[in-house]
Amino acid sequence: AEVLAPCEADYERARSGVVLAPVRSPPDWAMAAVRRDGLTLYRLDDGYAVAQARDGLGTVAELVAPTGGRTGALLGAIAADWRDAGASRCDIAIPGREEDLDAVRAFAPAAEWTPDATGMTRPLRRTPRITGIRHFGAADYF
Repeated sequence: AEVLAPCEADYERARSGVVLAPVRSPPDWAMAAVRRDGLTLYRLDDGYAVAQARDGLGTVAELVAPTGGRTGALLGAIAADWRDAGASRCDIAIPGREEDLDAVRAFAPAAEWTPDATGMTRPLRRTPRITGIRHFGAADYF
């Protein structure tokens, strides 16, 4: 949990105003750290990514885009490591925010785009009728 501790404020910022966004309590952060053990943490300003390359597959397990349109720079650091590791395929499990899509497409131009149609990381078009919804993101399923 200590490795991810500097990321908590960035994580909360990125989910502010997003209905049904994942909520992490201190035990959730501890479990996220366990699930991320062995992966590389990349930080840039107020953004971060957790990724790895293994057996030719590059995986971005979590990404919080930095403000100011710097997602491409963050992904560029990952791309350099993936090239060195010989990754030829990728799995990028991140929210499809419009402001980040160009950077993600430039990062993996040949990737097959599979949008999440469940709406699990997208704002709803209506005001929620209840508060305090807890939702598990792709990295938090059990």
